Amino acid sequence: MKNKLPQVKFMPAFLVFLVIVTLICANEIIKFNQFNNYLKQAVVLSAYGKSQEAQESLRLAKERINTTILVKIIKNWEIDRTEKQINEIGQLVDEKVRRVINEEMTTSSSTSTPTPAPIQQKLSTLIPDPTRPPEDKSSYGYDSYYPIILSFSDNKGGLIKYSQYNQYPYGSQNTGITLKTGDSITWKAEASDPKGRQISYNLNSNSQRFNDIYGRGEYKTTSQFDYAITEEDIKSAGDTLRMVLYIRSEKDNYRTGGGGNDDSTYLDYKLQPN
Repeated sequence: MKNKLPQVKFMPAFLVFLVIVTLICANEIIKFNQFNNYLKQAVVLSAYGKSQEAQESLRLAKERINTTILVKIIKNWEIDRTEKQINEIGQLVDEKVRRVINEEMTTSSSTSTPTPAPIQQKLSTLIPDPTRPPEDKSSYGYDSYYPIILSFSDNKGGLIKYSQYNQYPYGSQNTGITLKTGDSITWKAEASDPKGRQISYNLNSNSQRFNDIYGRGEYKTTSQFDYAITEEDIKSAGDTLRMVLYIRSEKDNYRTGGGGNDDSTYLDYKLQPN
């Protein structure tokens, strides 16, 4: 009994220590998330040319790292990088604005009537409208003969534009979406054929039930697939549902030869019982 007494006395102190550590970790996580949100907001605002608002978001992000040790160690370099990006964008916009004004003033001086309207129109192209999303400057690598996939998406936010042959910049094929028994989901495919030929779509899965319904290896002209998750999907696919899209167009040969398709991509989902 004497040997157990120190352990009994030690337990309350250990529990107090554990609670303190848990609270500290929870606070670190909160500050970490707040930091990320403000930093993302700063990047978006700088992309719109709103450097003053971006600097304010950056200041709020700095406040978060000043109050927590872990975030300060990990994220200080991101603050520096974002601040440099905001300054560079601001300088670029200022330089373009000055150049437009100088050009218009030179043009106006050669005419009898000043024309300020063109200046406003040109400035509107230099500073993006905050109501519009940033332009997606990524592009596809189109082929002169074979069709390519442009996108494969679902009605729950999953989207991939990268495929085996379209040369679009790689995007994560893990949607991060959890599907449960009874959930309904719709997949939609977009593709393009350089010669305007009819495109057919084949959606396969590691779920035997899905393949039984839609037919493994069967191509259809429809580009939309509706489905409801059941326990059979979880039994055959496990905890990850993979949906693989294949396309091909009407012609005598395919890009993959014996593979029988011209392009492919896939999306992954987490399966979870109710």
